[in-house]
Amino acid sequence: MLTAAPTNPDDGGRGRGEGFFTKWRLLGLTIVLLCLVEWLDNRIVSTTVISVVPVQWSRNSSFISSKVDAEDLNDSGDQNGLPPSRPHGTLLLQALRRTRSLVTNARLENINEKEKAEWNRRNPCSSRWELQTMYDDRSHSKKYPRDPAWEQVMEEYSELHRACTQRVGNVTKYFLDRKDSVPGCKFVLADTNSGAGLGNKILVLSSAFAFALATQRILLVAHETLLTEYTCEPFVGSSWFLNSSQLLLTRSRNHTFQSDDEFFSEINKHFAYFKQNASSQLTASAADKGRYQSPNVSFPWRPRDFAVVASPDTAHLYQALPRFYCETEQMYYSHVPFVSWSGCINTIPRLFTVLSFMPIFEDQFPDRMILTRILRSVVLPGDSLWSRVKHLAHAYLFRKDGARRVGIQMRFRRGGINEAMVNSRVVDCLWREGILPNVSQSVAEVSERKQTLTDIKNAPVIKVFIASLKHGLYEHVNNIYLNNPITASGEDVSLVQLTSSQRQRLNNVDEDVEAFAEILLLSFSDQLLVTPISTFGGLAQAYGALVPYFIEYRDDFPNGTRRDVCRRGETVDVAMQGPGVGWSCRLDPVQGGNLMERAPYVRPVLDIELSNKYAGIHLVTDF
Repeated sequence: MLTAAPTNPDDGGRGRGEGFFTKWRLLGLTIVLLCLVEWLDNRIVSTTVISVVPVQWSRNSSFISSKVDAEDLNDSGDQNGLPPSRPHGTLLLQALRRTRSLVTNARLENINEKEKAEWNRRNPCSSRWELQTMYDDRSHSKKYPRDPAWEQVMEEYSELHRACTQRVGNVTKYFLDRKDSVPGCKFVLADTNSGAGLGNKILVLSSAFAFALATQRILLVAHETLLTEYTCEPFVGSSWFLNSSQLLLTRSRNHTFQSDDEFFSEINKHFAYFKQNASSQLTASAADKGRYQSPNVSFPWRPRDFAVVASPDTAHLYQALPRFYCETEQMYYSHVPFVSWSGCINTIPRLFTVLSFMPIFEDQFPDRMILTRILRSVVLPGDSLWSRVKHLAHAYLFRKDGARRVGIQMRFRRGGINEAMVNSRVVDCLWREGILPNVSQSVAEVSERKQTLTDIKNAPVIKVFIASLKHGLYEHVNNIYLNNPITASGEDVSLVQLTSSQRQRLNNVDEDVEAFAEILLLSFSDQLLVTPISTFGGLAQAYGALVPYFIEYRDDFPNGTRRDVCRRGETVDVAMQGPGVGWSCRLDPVQGGNLMERAPYVRPVLDIELSNKYAGIHLVTDF
């Protein structure tokens, strides 16, 4: 029952009803104002480039804040157990939209359906929609589904790519004229050294794209990599192709690209001014992981050169020098319009440890499956290659009964390897781990397990695909199952090997196409056994979202140690060869430490993955 509210003698004679409606009017006005603020936030463009990076410099050389703090980054729900207020992937999406808003002067007009249809007609790419289906159709391995948040990021990045390439026009001319006239548009050119195989090329490209995402740069691919010959255009409405012969020529001979050593020297000279005028502090607490606070001070600095090499050919293991991954150096790099990215290995694990990149990567890839996401979305086989892959898969590997599929990749990295020893190790590993069935070798066992014709026809089949430059492993395994047709489990084993060219040819389109096809065929496996320290096998595990088994092919172990010659990996990620777990950034307030203290999901590679000369790290994936 409703009753009249008593009159408060202190409210000037007004009853509760009038005050009640006054409060509602105020609430309504507040809601209107909040909606207006939200609308303005989406429309108004800041005069500086706002990025998710905790400290960023604008084009007028002043520090700005990304409005990302420890509370935002650790928002896992309130004390009542409610879900997080922000879904994963928000930070990167917001950063891309803000950058595009700057580029387009706040006119965020997406590509329309007619333009998209025309672009797809001119740039057909069946694998964009069909590749994921091939993985989803596997019956005996864990499925890694699509992620709507990642697809949103890809759409927004494509729009940014389109906005910049349209406004810049001829990128080569833009570069050679040393223009920097489009606010928000910065570029990274992915290139590889002359001795890189296909696996190296794809890992360099993937690493460059991860860097492009973290810094909102436009990724361009050098024609000289040959990747554009057999891959799709990944960014709808735009092109990543760059006929960069002039750029590469000038980089190597006329010093159009500033070397990283020169760039670091420039930073050293300027850093005294940096310390005097922008003494930002790093806190080492676990809550903010040592992220920079954002001092609001002027910092007038511009790079001496328009373009800088991030990964020179002379670098250790053809990768960026350690200083590249330091926070202070990255703040200077944020001013450089054009960065050249080269090398031959996967550097994504090290990018995850850059303090200003960590919030973005941790938010977007909480499972650390970044490489799988990039490969399945960006490095897609073109239609001609994809048709060949589908034909081979359905002709040799796929069965309507959902047969289990096993992939084996074996590479002998140098001469003098005892191939017979390695072949025996492979079979022992396959049997020990239950990947392939053991054979019945005694006469009594064969007599006891006599099979009828119906049994043979109905026997489950395991399809085994072998990728190797040599044919010896295929012959060894095939002879075992031909001479011992009755297996302990009653299963049949069917083997396929497509090529055995004996040696790898570099910078050859046909060789790359064949290698790409075999990498994808391996990735369709339910279980995978690979050679350690091989980018070929590494890509198969990353495309397929598979944790592989490693086979030790060496008989002289590094440092004289003995170890298991068959071991299950601990991650889907591909190892980064070269760096140890330590880091040193002498210009940062926090100057050194252990990478695992900074990012516990970055760990040293397993012993079996160590090369004879170098250590390595990888991301431990949560899948």
